[in-house]
Amino acid sequence: MINEDYENYIAIINISDFCELNYESLNNAKSNDLFNISSQDDIDNLNADFSKYELIIITADLDDKNSYNLISKFLELVKNNLILGFFKNYNNKFDFNNRFNNIVDLSDLISYELFYILKLIPDILTIPALVGIDFEDFKRILNISKIFKPKVIEFSNNQINDDLFNKVNLSKSNSYLFCIYGNSETTINDVTSVCKGLMDKEKSNSLCVYNYIINPRNKNNYLVILCGENE
Repeated sequence: MINEDYENYIAIINISDFCELNYESLNNAKSNDLFNISSQDDIDNLNADFSKYELIIITADLDDKNSYNLISKFLELVKNNLILGFFKNYNNKFDFNNRFNNIVDLSDLISYELFYILKLIPDILTIPALVGIDFEDFKRILNISKIFKPKVIEFSNNQINDDLFNKVNLSKSNSYLFCIYGNSETTINDVTSVCKGLMDKEKSNSLCVYNYIINPRNKNNYLVILCGENE
């Protein structure tokens, strides 16, 4: 659950009234951290400092053609936030990462089409581990960890070994999210090696990662979201 000292660190951007969100279910989250955007006027009238948020969650139905435009317009307001996307009717043919290259889209990791955001948010807020690959700005991960309360691990490029897996202690939940951060020296091959290492059942024992998204945030700086199960 959200730490009461960080209730203002998470914002939810609800595009075109896709979800009816009950903030009581989000523990200490405040109603003024929910932004309903259905038009350009809504964006123009936003009165919020989004730089204070460590995490922004965007929900939308991508069958609504206006959603793409509204998401694009909103992204002009934010620059360095970690953004997670939950979308209905996500089309794999649409080049999502190239159009919205600072959103980590989790739609492809979820087996069902309709996203019950109230059910998913508690899972997001209990990410069991954040792994930094020689990350220069590791303090940002530590700040996010105060919200998620995961284990925070730092290791060098290609350091995929038993020690890493032993440090990652999965929660009792059957599913989890696992974030990996890289720095300006990290290459796509480094990140792919990490992902494949995490998907190696023999090496990871009970850790079973079955899918991942590599999301370039800046030049040679990657954010990876993995989805898996505790066997």
